[in-house]
Amino acid sequence: MENLSRPVLVPCLYILTGLLVVNFAFATRAIAKGEKIDVNAAPLENLVKIIHIGEARALELISLRPFSSLDDLTRIKGISKARVEDIKKEGLAWVMTEKQEGPELTVYPVSVVLNELLPSPEGADSENEWIELFNQNDFGVELTGWQIRDTVGKTKTYAFPEKTAIPSQGLLVLARPETKITLNNSGDEIMILRPDGKVIDLVSFGKAPRGESFNKTESGWVWSNILTPGAPNKLPPQILEVESPALQEKKN
Repeated sequence: MENLSRPVLVPCLYILTGLLVVNFAFATRAIAKGEKIDVNAAPLENLVKIIHIGEARALELISLRPFSSLDDLTRIKGISKARVEDIKKEGLAWVMTEKQEGPELTVYPVSVVLNELLPSPEGADSENEWIELFNQNDFGVELTGWQIRDTVGKTKTYAFPEKTAIPSQGLLVLARPETKITLNNSGDEIMILRPDGKVIDLVSFGKAPRGESFNKTESGWVWSNILTPGAPNKLPPQILEVESPALQEKKN
């Protein structure tokens, strides 16, 4: 009887070991990702990060919204119950309408960025400086508990009041009289912090030209004499785009 049992026992051990390795891989991947992705609100570029969701399925997912739960993802062609279980084990995707078990899960959106700064206006700095934020998400973001901070000279932290919101693909302009943040003309660094203290965006600049704003572009930050508070950035023709010192330092 011993000889008959060995061929069965060994394969079973291999199967159990394989399952442990797969489960560990899912857990490691979920931890490495960090951010949660709400399948009912996330843009295409975030959805494709979910296991088994390529670009084609992400587009179909968007067309089928909303989903009542992760189990509801089986409505997507090619997503079986087994693949839904893989998605759950990965721990990256979630559905905002789902009832969360245990402690309340706080999920902060990404892609709220600094967009334009005016450190050295034509008029009085104390009245005319401003900072502009851009919400790149396809949904509105409430900024209660978020902060903006400068790091050079006499620093100041501005905490957004309750119910401050920035709409989908929207801009929010904050004047110095409101934030009390001084953008030093000789150079400064500005950052956005989430309520958990994590810095999600920052930019530094050198000496500010009089009457010009510092603008975010696809290839870096540039100075421009065309000021566009509350509107898309606009650059003069043939302007030379330069990266901010903070971005250059990160690359090095």
